[in-house]
Amino acid sequence: MKNNNCFSIMRDKSFYFMTNEDSSIYQYSFDEIESIPGIYFFANLFEKYHVYAKDLKKSMIKNELLNRSFVLKKNFLKEINIAVPDDIQPIEKRFLEEFFFIAIKNSVKVKFTFENMLVTSEDKEYICLYKTCRMLVVSYISNKQIKAKLLLERKDYTEAELKEFIDNIHYDVRGKRLKVYLIGYKMGECPSIGQVVEYEQILRNFAQTTTGA
Repeated sequence: MKNNNCFSIMRDKSFYFMTNEDSSIYQYSFDEIESIPGIYFFANLFEKYHVYAKDLKKSMIKNELLNRSFVLKKNFLKEINIAVPDDIQPIEKRFLEEFFFIAIKNSVKVKFTFENMLVTSEDKEYICLYKTCRMLVVSYISNKQIKAKLLLERKDYTEAELKEFIDNIHYDVRGKRLKVYLIGYKMGECPSIGQVVEYEQILRNFAQTTTGA
């Protein structure tokens, strides 16, 4: 293995990984962690911080996500790129960064990208609706920038309400027929609004976009 970059996305109680050298997706789950509404699972890793990090490292080596030199005792992973929910807070990103530093124990760079930037590798302008564990996020993306974002209560909205959010998110959107992408909890129940994007496709888009493949 010669991979230098690793890509990760989070769903439920799991991290999903792939590398720029392998199209396979690997899952690592924290099944024993309690699910708390409105709280991302990784916040509950703090209680057994070092134990979870050690176990994760073992799994990453086993699945060849980390290259280990038994002579130099180092892991040759340059970057780990993490796709994070659109409503994640800076303190939560800092926690994830520290967690992976402890797990990998190397000068690895931890980089974050919002999931709404990874739903497509084709469209330069689009709308993304993401129902996370705590809210509904409506984003307007233009030329790889988040031009506008609405943070809304996490509940079931009618299609008319969703269309109104989209039409009023930014004055540039009015009159345009932008493609709409849907990610997150039960978003597949709104097929007439837009295209559902599963986490596997987001992860593959992530690797393709970052490596220029």
